[in-house]
Amino acid sequence: MEAHLKEDILMESSRCGNKILVTDELPDGQMLDQWEPVSPDSLNTLLEVYHELQAEGYLVHYERLPVTDEKSPNETDFDALFSKICQAADNNTEIVFNCQMGSGLTTTGMVIATLVYYKRIGASDRRFPRNNSSGRIFNDGEKSTINLPPSVYDLRCGEYAVVRSLVRVLQGGVEGKRLVDQVIDKCGSVQSITIAFRVDS
Repeated sequence: MEAHLKEDILMESSRCGNKILVTDELPDGQMLDQWEPVSPDSLNTLLEVYHELQAEGYLVHYERLPVTDEKSPNETDFDALFSKICQAADNNTEIVFNCQMGSGLTTTGMVIATLVYYKRIGASDRRFPRNNSSGRIFNDGEKSTINLPPSVYDLRCGEYAVVRSLVRVLQGGVEGKRLVDQVIDKCGSVQSITIAFRVDS
């Protein structure tokens, strides 16, 4: 797929004076269109970049998991991602995720990787305090200052009927949900897993 994209870019640029139109997002959120010069020597796919880094002695590994952005991943996509994450050498391996939009699928990958990491180190949910997002779990007797109808608030907290049913029947369900909620909160500041990179340290 990447090789075909490279061919398409070079073909298009040959019709436009060896330039392509790219859109860049400025820090203030404005979009800026500009023509960029391109040649076969200046254009590399991500796989080619990783091969160059490996040739220079960097301990990096590249994996591409084709998942359509802005669509729900299939179960097999989660299985493939989980398998790749579990292949990471050790707990010090850094994993970087990237997708088309940078919100959603990237966060999904981060959540799964963080859960795998916490499982590997035997972490308890008590070691990771919650932030003040709307998905916050309140301690017994603590009052919520969020003025939402109970049904809306429950949904924002991830209290869906199917989730509550699973929590009740799974061993350690309450603790598991609490940990998953905490991980989502930690990773949720990132905004969208078409491409996953693994950097081995």
